[in-house]
Amino acid sequence: MANGFGSLYIGASGIKSNQNALNVVANNLSNINTSGYVRQRTIFSDADYNKFNRASVSDQWSGLGVAIGDVVHKRDQFLDMAYRKESGRREFYEAQYTASTEVETLFSEGVGAQFSDSLSGLREAFNEFAKTPDAEEVDNLVVQKSQLFVSRAKGVYAGMSDYQDNINQKISDDVDQINALGKQIYKLNIKISQTEAGGVEKAKDARDVRDLALDKLSKLANISYSEDPAGVVRVKLEGMDFVGADRVFELGMLTDKSTGFKTPYWPNLSNATKGDYVKVFNTALTDTNADQDIGELKAMLIARGDKRATYKDVIGTRPKGDDPYSYEYSNGDIYRYKEGYYYETDENGDVSTIHGLSKSLMMSEQSEFDLMMHEMMTGVNNYLSPIKSMGDLSDIEKSGDSEYTRIISQYLKSNDGNTITALDDEGKPHQFTIGNDTRVLDEDNAIYGSDKKLPPRELYSRRSLSRYSSFTVNYDMDADGNVTVKTDGSGQYSKKLYLYNEEDSSDTATMYTLGEIEVNHDLVENPQYIPHRHTNDDIAQDVSEKIYDVWEKNTYQLNAVDNTPTSFENFYTKMMDELNNKGNTYKTNSESIKTTADSIESSRQQVIGVNADEELSSMIKYQNAYNASSRYVNVITQMIDVLLNSMQ
Repeated sequence: MANGFGSLYIGASGIKSNQNALNVVANNLSNINTSGYVRQRTIFSDADYNKFNRASVSDQWSGLGVAIGDVVHKRDQFLDMAYRKESGRREFYEAQYTASTEVETLFSEGVGAQFSDSLSGLREAFNEFAKTPDAEEVDNLVVQKSQLFVSRAKGVYAGMSDYQDNINQKISDDVDQINALGKQIYKLNIKISQTEAGGVEKAKDARDVRDLALDKLSKLANISYSEDPAGVVRVKLEGMDFVGADRVFELGMLTDKSTGFKTPYWPNLSNATKGDYVKVFNTALTDTNADQDIGELKAMLIARGDKRATYKDVIGTRPKGDDPYSYEYSNGDIYRYKEGYYYETDENGDVSTIHGLSKSLMMSEQSEFDLMMHEMMTGVNNYLSPIKSMGDLSDIEKSGDSEYTRIISQYLKSNDGNTITALDDEGKPHQFTIGNDTRVLDEDNAIYGSDKKLPPRELYSRRSLSRYSSFTVNYDMDADGNVTVKTDGSGQYSKKLYLYNEEDSSDTATMYTLGEIEVNHDLVENPQYIPHRHTNDDIAQDVSEKIYDVWEKNTYQLNAVDNTPTSFENFYTKMMDELNNKGNTYKTNSESIKTTADSIESSRQQVIGVNADEELSSMIKYQNAYNASSRYVNVITQMIDVLLNSMQ
């Protein structure tokens, strides 16, 4: 009788265990579309045994049925780590590719298409100017087409700047998301640790949510992590502590006052009072072998760059000596070039200062586009209003000296190294240190507009700075034409010298850059003031033809490592081809890495994913086992009933 009732317990254990197994299957099926959910599998084990007899060979035991040994919540940590690394790397290149396609769209569909039209229109206007520079309708055409050209060029540059702002907002959003994920992981650490502290229950759902948070975090930045025996996951982000056992080291944001660009930094490692900030990302390093090309946020920082780039950011245009990686600024400073960076080295050969564009897509396109505009505009200006250094003017052979060059020569000898003050068109004073490199109006080769006034007007002017500042030189001249400069203010004669206001790379207001350039207001009001006649009143056909040659000569280089100079018109095509090549490279890398990541994810899903067919198969199995246990209980019940009735 005892064995009979014991058999009932065995049957009941089968019913109970299979019912719980069915509950697990139902839970899996109900979460089949839940992000991050890890399937649970039931593991059965033997229930307790009772020893009912001792034999000479072995003890005799009676089993008490079946029990749930465990509900397995299994992940493959190696697949998780591989997937998170490759998905982060894919996001890195995908973000770069997205940026390149946005810029291509800007040029091809937006103001870029209009810019291409204005480019052709301006070339045609200068072609007509080369034929008949004195024709009033031609002068009007040059001014009108120049205005349209400058306006649309500014529109292209503004479009790129606007997209930089869009990237900047995305960077801010990503940092906010990283901090939110860090806080979420920290809170889940506490919940998991508390739940599992007794060693009885597993915090499966909380672990699923935490793992999903790690998946999301790995797409934004390069992370590493480890779990301690208490179930607490510690996370490092870009090699630095991010989620610890007792706190989250949130990312801070540095905001550039001039551009509004935001850069992530570590507040816990920085000293804000001293202006010493430790940045989260080293955008100079993108080596795949060192896992430096991982995470959307780093890619965004690289693509955006750290400022609005100008032509001055395309450092150097020619190699220095025989070293193919050595370039020089226009002022002669030497820098090394490697992988998109220009850098200085200290006495030990270590990198001390990094310059240049790096791999910034937006800064590269901005600077190259600005360079194209700068080279064309200054080229035209230098023909219309020519400049030359005092040293070059004073070196002219005596037999060919004009009165102007004699004045320059004598003034340079009297004032070499001195600082003088000259006034620009608006009466603002500017300081000049006189020397051989000081550039002045090349008056002997100047041409004039219909008003025949000096200095001849430039076509493209700086909004905040005129082309020249002027001052008066007093001098005497004998019968042989020898000049004596009088520094005390006396002198029989006087001459106004026009000093060229040089561009200063540290002050964009002095540069012929798209942010400052405009068509000369004097020429807009009176196009006939465009210089087109020599001093003898002859038509300056030779100069107007040279201006048109600005379009044709193959001297334009995209950047410091461009070894195939091109024409102005082809510059634009070449720039777009380079952009397209960059985009294709990013796309190829992204697609290749996506294939790898998808393969890893497929293997990962075989471990953690819920398969409806498998779950339905398990459901049928457990239902049949449940029914079998029920029938077993019925049989035992009937047997006991017969035995009880037979005893009456």
